[in-house]
Amino acid sequence: MALGTVSCFFDGYRKNGKEGENALKLVRENISNSIKSSSLGKYSKYCDVPEDEINNWLDSLLGKDRLNVEQKNEIRCQLCQCLKRIDEKSCIALWKYWLRPVTNPISALLIVDAQNDFMSGSLALKHCPAGEDGEEVVAVIEDLLSKNLFKVVGYTFDWHPPDHCSFIDNVSLYPLHSTSPVSSAQAKLFDVVVYDKLPLINQILWPRHCVIDSWGAELHKGIKPPGKDDITVKKGSNPRIDSYSAFWDNADCVQTSLFVDLLKHGVTDVYLCGLAFDVCVKHSAIDALEQGFKTHVIVDGCRGVSPDGIAETMKEFLKNGIVLIESNKVEDALRNKKEQGHKVA
Repeated sequence: MALGTVSCFFDGYRKNGKEGENALKLVRENISNSIKSSSLGKYSKYCDVPEDEINNWLDSLLGKDRLNVEQKNEIRCQLCQCLKRIDEKSCIALWKYWLRPVTNPISALLIVDAQNDFMSGSLALKHCPAGEDGEEVVAVIEDLLSKNLFKVVGYTFDWHPPDHCSFIDNVSLYPLHSTSPVSSAQAKLFDVVVYDKLPLINQILWPRHCVIDSWGAELHKGIKPPGKDDITVKKGSNPRIDSYSAFWDNADCVQTSLFVDLLKHGVTDVYLCGLAFDVCVKHSAIDALEQGFKTHVIVDGCRGVSPDGIAETMKEFLKNGIVLIESNKVEDALRNKKEQGHKVA
């Protein structure tokens, strides 16, 4: 039973109602019978399967050397969890969380905060310590969109109320904690303060930016706006907490809709670009990785705030296995991933 057969079966199951249920039952029985007829059957009451035996079983099902060691180990781990009872839910879980991502990867482009204020407005990156021009990402992003490389496209927006705690002119609106490095009277642009609220987190003070429904919060006019099938996430609307990541607020307490939206589209891989590299792109990429997506950052499609922040972000990405890629390599990377999936199937 090749992985391609499994792929077609599950696709049919989702579409064909009762016929799909019957097919599911048949495949489940085939898997169970295969296990029972092999030496794996004797382990059905336990949660550990010897590596050599799972390898022999997979070779008998798929043909020798169709899977690499890492893939075999992943299947072994999954089977060890559900070997007692190979039921419908177990089959679907094996398909959804391992087989389909390998045989049919779906990539999403996530355009992070490509808004006017970060390009030429109140928080234009060219006026920040690194002196980078945020508008330089527009051509890169538009080129990626024009090629229709991605099945799924998402746009994120900073979307702040006028009394947001990240604005330096609002620092006196909220009491500071005793551990705050500076007082509200001493605070300057880009200083860090700690507000007197739980959880205690550092808050960078920014110029007023991306206020709800303002020109500064709009997508740059040089970038194709979201279509009806695209994902849109607006973040940072709670006046008392910032939200750098497209997935969570800075306290990791409130989740946006992005994770669920990506799951609904079957996304396995995320490619990020936008602003700013060492702030919102950074936090979104790390959260994407932690949520289980294979994560890539298109480096020439990003610009950053500070030299130190950019350097530290690069190190953190490489340390955590986030792939750094140039925009002119994206098309080949997507094609290679698709071809590898077909080879496995």
